Amino acid sequence: MKSSIWIAILFAVAATLWIASGQFGDAAEAPAGAPKQEAQAALPGVQFIVSEEQAHRRELTINGFTQAERRVQLRVETDGRVTEIGVEKGKRVAAGEMIARLALDDREARRAEARALVRQREVEFSASKQLAGKGFRSDTNLAQAQAQLDAARAALARIETDITNTTIRAPFDGVLNDRMVEIGNYVQAGDEVAQIVDTDPMLVVIEVPETHALSLELGDLAEVRFSTGETRNAVIRYIASVANSATRTFRVEAELDNRDGAIRDGLTAAVKLSLDSVPAHFITPSILTLNDAGQMGVKLVGQDNTVTFRPVRIIASETDGVWLAGLPQRARLIVVGQEFVAEGQKVEAVRSENFAGSYADGGAKK
Repeated sequence: MKSSIWIAILFAVAATLWIASGQFGDAAEAPAGAPKQEAQAALPGVQFIVSEEQAHRRELTINGFTQAERRVQLRVETDGRVTEIGVEKGKRVAAGEMIARLALDDREARRAEARALVRQREVEFSASKQLAGKGFRSDTNLAQAQAQLDAARAALARIETDITNTTIRAPFDGVLNDRMVEIGNYVQAGDEVAQIVDTDPMLVVIEVPETHALSLELGDLAEVRFSTGETRNAVIRYIASVANSATRTFRVEAELDNRDGAIRDGLTAAVKLSLDSVPAHFITPSILTLNDAGQMGVKLVGQDNTVTFRPVRIIASETDGVWLAGLPQRARLIVVGQEFVAEGQKVEAVRSENFAGSYADGGAKK
C-alpha cells in the first residue's frame, strides 16, 4: 500500500519537473540580452489621401417640354363664304400674309353708296356753314348738318372695315398649324378658321421645386437635351412669383433659338440648370462606408493616427465620382483598409501614392 502511494508521488514530482524544464528551456534558448517585455500586437495598416475642399457649382436636371411662344386661334370678324385659301397647313407664314378670303358679295356696292352719301353730306354741311356765317341758318341747323356728315363717314368706315375683315391675315410670323375651313365653307363672325403658332424663339417649360427656385435668376443659362440626343443652350426668361398650389413648384421658362424651325412644340426635354456654388470634396464612391447606425460617411485618420468617422451627404454625382458635403476643408481620407478599422482605433497610416479613382490627392476636379 505504501509503495503504491510513493509511486504516485514520484510520478507527480517527475511530471512537475518535466513541465518546469520545458519553460526554463525556452528561456534558455532565447538570445542573450533579449529584452523581457510583453509581446504587443502590430497596429493595422491603412492608406490615406489628403483631400482639399473645392467650390462645386450644383446642377439640377428637370424634365420639361417645349412650348411655342405664341399660339393664336384666328377667328373671322364678319360673315361670308370662303372663296380663297392662301396657305396650307404646316407651312410657314409671314406677318400679314393672307390665310383665307371671304366673298365680298354686295359689300363693294354698299361702300360706293356710303362714299356717295359722305360726299352729299359734305356739300350740305359746307352750304349750311356758309349760310350760318351770313346769319341765314341757326346754329342748330349747322349742328344737324355736322351730325349727318359724321354719321355718313362712320357708315363708310364700317363698310370699309367689313371689307378688310373678309381677308384673314397672319398676325405674326409663324407656322399655320391648323386650318378649319375649305373653299366653299360659310362662316360667321367668331368662327375659328386657323391656328398659328410662333415657334421662334421656342420655350422650354419646367417646374422647379421650391428648394431650388430661389437659386435661379433671370438670364441664367440652361442646357436643354432632347430625346434625339440633340443639345441646345437656352436662357431663363421667366420665373413664377407664385408656386403651384398643388405641387409647390415654380414654373420656369427658358428661351432657345429656333430660327431653323427644327424644334417642335410639345417635345420632351431634359433641362440642366446651374445653381449656387457650395464647398465640397470630390471622391470615388469606393471609399464610402457605413457606421453602426447605418449612416453613410467616410473614415479619416488624424495626425495622431486615430481613426474617426464623418457622416457625409452626396450633393452631386458624376460618371467618375461623387461630390460630398460634410467634411472639413482639408481631410485625410482612408482609401485602403477603411472597412477593417473602427472609429477611435490607432492605426499605422501611410499616404497613398497611386490611389486611382479620386481627384482628391492629385489636383482639383475640373
